[in-house]
Amino acid sequence: MNRCLDTIRVKQETQIANSYSIPNVPDIPNTPDSYTIPKNKTLFSKKIILTSLVVVTMFVVAISFYFGEIKSEKAYAKGTTTEDKELVEMRAKVEATKKAEIAEENKRYDDAVKSIENQRAQLLAQEAKAKADKEAQAEREKQAKAESNKIATSIKDCFDSIYAEAEKKYGVSRYLLKAVHILETRQSGDTDRASNAGAQGPMQFMPNTFQKYAQDGNGDGQALITSVNDSIYTSAKHLSANGATTGKVENALFQYNHSDAYVKKVLSLAQLLGYNK
Repeated sequence: MNRCLDTIRVKQETQIANSYSIPNVPDIPNTPDSYTIPKNKTLFSKKIILTSLVVVTMFVVAISFYFGEIKSEKAYAKGTTTEDKELVEMRAKVEATKKAEIAEENKRYDDAVKSIENQRAQLLAQEAKAKADKEAQAEREKQAKAESNKIATSIKDCFDSIYAEAEKKYGVSRYLLKAVHILETRQSGDTDRASNAGAQGPMQFMPNTFQKYAQDGNGDGQALITSVNDSIYTSAKHLSANGATTGKVENALFQYNHSDAYVKKVLSLAQLLGYNK
């Protein structure tokens, strides 16, 4: 029964299909298929899609990496223990100590350089001063020599016998006695002339000093500060007592007149006169 029904249904469907059949259309040459997509356009579309997928994938990866880093930092910060913090602080202290040591070392170096520069400047200043002092001394000696030469032109020989007699008696060079006489009063004879300081006579003795070393030079039984003979003899006695006969001429002259310049003038003039130590 069922088979018969199936046969009838197939026949009916066949009849219906035949009634709606589309007539054959003749082929038209060079007619494009309107339902076919060009192959090159298909490839281009696929490339665009693939590129877009790659870009989107890279963007997603970058975003994921960024947020992953933030999460990692937060997790690290949260997971940092007290020991880690102490280690960080310790490292910071060590670095600070090193910096302080380096700064101190640099300061010591700078101080050493400054000290050397100061010492060098002081040495240069001392050398300059020594040079200036030497030049000044040379100039003073030059002037003293010129003065001695000037004095030498006006030297008198009228008292040479007295100088020689005093030399014989006290051992003091006649040239030293003559030089002292010239510098004190330009070889004045008997005189009561006195200086502002109170020194008197031809050899310009202070009264107390004269009384201490007083000598009678002319044999009249008295020693007078105003007598040229007595003054020359007293001068010889004074110089002898202070070392002029034992190699201490400078000391003897300094005791006679407390001035280094005076000592040099007397010696310079005495040498011009013929004195030889």
